[in-house]
Amino acid sequence: MAIDQEPPVPQLQIHADRDKIAQYGLNVSDVAELIEVAIGGKAISQVYISDKVYDVICGIQKMPGITLKK
Repeated sequence: MAIDQEPPVPQLQIHADRDKIAQYGLNVSDVAELIEVAIGGKAISQVYISDKVYDVICGIQKMPGITLKK
């Protein structure tokens, strides 16, 4: 029997300032959804062309020189 250890998966921890988020009339779940879209993209709708269905993916364009900081 062999045990294979998976390498650690990179993670990004984001600490939300609830008071500042509330100033904009948002809640933490709104911000979490925005971050999900920004990082990985998300299907927000579908387009039907003839007999085929295509997802409409929303995301934020990556900009050269912009990186996430610790």
